[in-house]
Amino acid sequence: MSAFSGLWKLLGAGDPVVPAKHRADVAACAILQELSLSDGNVAPVESVAIHACMRDLFGMSEAQIEEILGRAAVARETQRDLSEYARSVAKEWSLEDKHHVIEAIRRVIWADGSLSGHEQRLASSVVSLLGVSAADAARVLVRPG
Repeated sequence: MSAFSGLWKLLGAGDPVVPAKHRADVAACAILQELSLSDGNVAPVESVAIHACMRDLFGMSEAQIEEILGRAAVARETQRDLSEYARSVAKEWSLEDKHHVIEAIRRVIWADGSLSGHEQRLASSVVSLLGVSAADAARVLVRPG
């Protein structure tokens, strides 16, 4: 996935600072992490879902996933506003990339087999901020088959 390739090159170079042009990459990971925490704890199955999404949808290796999730965790500690993350992704990513994020959100919120009201509201809010169609936004709430 092209959206993550620039960030991985940057991380591979050992640069400790993520420049603004790569903020959306970290933001997408922070969104997934925050959604997994929305019901109070991260179930192991949610962590597995995040890794699977990043591997399957974004073509990342486990080393890349760990590095970027670490960066996202730091970003979440300093700014927990999901709307800022979603706006960053909406501004910088293509529609195709946004669809991958929607699919990742769907997988993560349904990973434990249930959808809490808080997860539903939070996911719906984030997806609508991505600037996608109403049909795309509704798709996130459909349980994977």
